[in-house]
Amino acid sequence: MSVNFIKSFSLVTKGKDPDSQKLQEMLPIVSMTKRILLILVFILSLSCSQTQKKSIEDIDGYELRYAKGFSVKGYDDYRLVTVRDPWDTTRTLFQYILVDKDKEIPSDLPKGTIVKVPLESVIAFSTIQCSMLQEINEQHKIKGVCQAQYIDLPYIQEKLKSGEILDLGSMHKPDVERLIQLMPSGLVVSAMETGMGYLEKLKIPVIATTDYMENTALGRAEWIRYHALFYGKEQMADSLFSETERRYNEIKEKVKNTDKKPTVFNDLKFGKTWRIAGGQSYLANLIRDAGGEYVWKDSSTGSRRLAGEMVLDEAGTADIWLLKYNRDNDFTYSTLEKESKIYSQFGAYKNKHIWGCNTGRIHYFEDIPIHPDSILRDMAIIFQPQLFPHSELSYFKPLE
Repeated sequence: MSVNFIKSFSLVTKGKDPDSQKLQEMLPIVSMTKRILLILVFILSLSCSQTQKKSIEDIDGYELRYAKGFSVKGYDDYRLVTVRDPWDTTRTLFQYILVDKDKEIPSDLPKGTIVKVPLESVIAFSTIQCSMLQEINEQHKIKGVCQAQYIDLPYIQEKLKSGEILDLGSMHKPDVERLIQLMPSGLVVSAMETGMGYLEKLKIPVIATTDYMENTALGRAEWIRYHALFYGKEQMADSLFSETERRYNEIKEKVKNTDKKPTVFNDLKFGKTWRIAGGQSYLANLIRDAGGEYVWKDSSTGSRRLAGEMVLDEAGTADIWLLKYNRDNDFTYSTLEKESKIYSQFGAYKNKHIWGCNTGRIHYFEDIPIHPDSILRDMAIIFQPQLFPHSELSYFKPLE
């Protein structure tokens, strides 16, 4: 006899189980034999009810520490992965039902896209997704990519040359014939690329990410755990993320109580306007965690376009200017002024407090979604150099 059965019998006969109140009222009017039979029937029905409840409850205990864009629930025969709409967090954008590929698909599944895991082959639409898979040692599953010229990962470039990975062209209009030729077990895309109707017709699971909409560095980095779910690499991803979290928080704690925090702004204008990240955005929070003070303090998590004159008005007296650019040659103060006269009017230009990162040579965009602790360290060295004596920069360097 099981422990649960004995426990249930005890609760029922003592009247302590709330579901047994009606039974207790009936017991005095029946004989002892009928009383025992009645109790046994009640316990069996209760046990069946409890078993049924267990099959629909989360048995996985999966917890996220920073990411807001997805959630995971584990059940007996599958996992339910939900991607929230970052533009309307009350709405579900995608729902995936992860089923072991060696087992039969369970019946009575909730609504969602069934994905047999671990995935055997995928097409990755961007360099960030390739980087995530490389981090969990699943890059060999990549059989196709989009916009290969922008993926600066040696493994991908090597396999492109050998023909083991195919270039499908633009992520907004990939080569459908090549895609059908590959017929992968999954397409890994950002949510912005999911509106293409032909993807649904191909009957290939479209695994969407919204990591770029997280407004904290660790929230975005935790999406490595999302990717790992589709490859059975949960433990590896948890370990990698925990190390990233530890290093990040150590730096954040080290600069937290500094007396002076320099004001900081970013990047260059494109055409006549400057793309400015909001005051509660991913970038703004990264700068604050590194011991700086972001110039814009509004409540926005997105970005907006501002005229150069408006940026000069707000950031003209800022202490530090961080640049990211992709050029054949590194920027200097003279080449910066030649690009636009307005640049030389900023205080950071006049005081020679500009640091640049040439993303054509440095893996900034490949690293920041996975290793924000490394980017944070560079920023902390620039903002609070007294706390990091003799430390070398990995991504940024002072303009000459």
